[in-house]
Amino acid sequence: MTINISTRCYSENLMTNQISLEELFHTLPLKVKKYENYFPAYEQILQKYRNQEVKVLEIGVLDGGSLLLWRRYLGSGATIVGVDINPRVTELESKEFDLVIGDQGSKELWQRLKSLYGQFDIIIDDGGHTNRQQLLTLVNSIDLLKDGGKLVVEDTHCSYMSVFGNPSRYSFVNFAFKVVHKINSRFFDTPLDLITKSVFSIAFYESLVVLEVNRLNCKKNKETSNFSTPSTRGDHRYKNDLVYTWIEKRLTTFFRLRISNNRLKHNLKFVKSIFMKNYLKFKFKKENVTLRKYFK
Repeated sequence: MTINISTRCYSENLMTNQISLEELFHTLPLKVKKYENYFPAYEQILQKYRNQEVKVLEIGVLDGGSLLLWRRYLGSGATIVGVDINPRVTELESKEFDLVIGDQGSKELWQRLKSLYGQFDIIIDDGGHTNRQQLLTLVNSIDLLKDGGKLVVEDTHCSYMSVFGNPSRYSFVNFAFKVVHKINSRFFDTPLDLITKSVFSIAFYESLVVLEVNRLNCKKNKETSNFSTPSTRGDHRYKNDLVYTWIEKRLTTFFRLRISNNRLKHNLKFVKSIFMKNYLKFKFKKENVTLRKYFK
């Protein structure tokens, strides 16, 4: 059986920038459920793609309403592909979106999608929401996203629900925090693994996690300056630490006045830096105790 999607409520003016995603949501002839807080988030994520030639993949079709929502919000230039494990979604066959039957946890599905459609601008995971399904979708989506493309993982509140085996150290949200660490590791090391080499940024909304893939920007970070000379204004971050400033001043004065041998001066300067680093370790260890209340 094929369900005919009525276009009675649909007109070209719904595809302009004059109507919001939430307003359009209420005009759809197909059933769809979304959480209200998703609408402003999706407006931020999708706004720049409106009336552009954009390819969108959504995992999880159910009644087909969200596929129609993306199609009509983004405009006639959008290619919308829906994936579901339930073969009955073929009853929703429409000229406005494509349907593929497959399991998001299967490598074969991702290979098939790439061979059929190439890379996407947006991938939305509204599938089974288990830790395994969300994690595997993230890993497999990276290769399927264009540079500048985004993966949107919905319903990440499941990482806190017992029915999904959570809270767990292996929840999707915990993995998303791991991605944050991988992104920041580029400050210290040349990226080697797939995520560190591909994921440029990650954003957290309530119940949504959004990753942007941009391989060109995922390189080891290097400091740069528009002047060749260093600042002469000094480092004042510890100015209000009276102990630090007293020790630093005394050691500087001692080394300057008592030592004439340059090599010895250099070595003592190194000793001074080690001494100050150890003092700071002690300072921060003590200071961190006062920060515990913010991490409860």
